[in-house]
Formats: sequence, C-alpha cells, structure tokens
Amino acid sequence: MSQNRRLVDCRRPDDSDGRLQFTHFERFSECYKPVYKIMGERFMRGLYQQLITELQRSIQAEVSEISEHGQFERALPKLDKMEQESEARSEPA
Repeated sequence: MSQNRRLVDCRRPDDSDGRLQFTHFERFSECYKPVYKIMGERFMRGLYQQLITELQRSIQAEVSEISEHGQFERALPKLDKMEQESEARSEPA
C-alpha cells in the first residue's frame, strides 16, 4: 500500500499545540510580507485561515469524489509520482 493511500485511510488528529499551524502561518506571512506590513497580523491570520479552510474543503471534496467512484487505485500512483517529482525540486511550488 502506498504512503498516500495510508494517509487517506487514516484521520489526521488535530494539531493541539498549534506548532504546525504557526509554522505554516509564518511562511505564509513571509511570502506576502508587503501585505502583512500594510494590513497587519490580524488581517493576515484571517486570510490564512480562509485559505486553509477552503483548501481543506476542496481536498475533502476531491477525496470523496475519488472514493465514491472507486478510483483510488488509479489516482494514487499519479499522486505518488507527483510527490516524487516535487521531492526532486529544490524550490517550493
């Protein structure tokens, strides 16, 4: 079973201590530093949370659609290939 299949099959526990979210927010705010300087942390945190919520909703909808159609066996090898290609890159997407 591929690593991605195992990830889809399990439920991710909440990040109770918030370290993961904090790290991701710091990277997000660094990417949009000019906006952060003008609008402030409160605005950026709200924007970040909206983005994360929409991404989670979108990902869950896609996973549900793939699951309903029984297409995991076809989709996961493609995901594994994309993951391998991304690991070979030196720059983040």
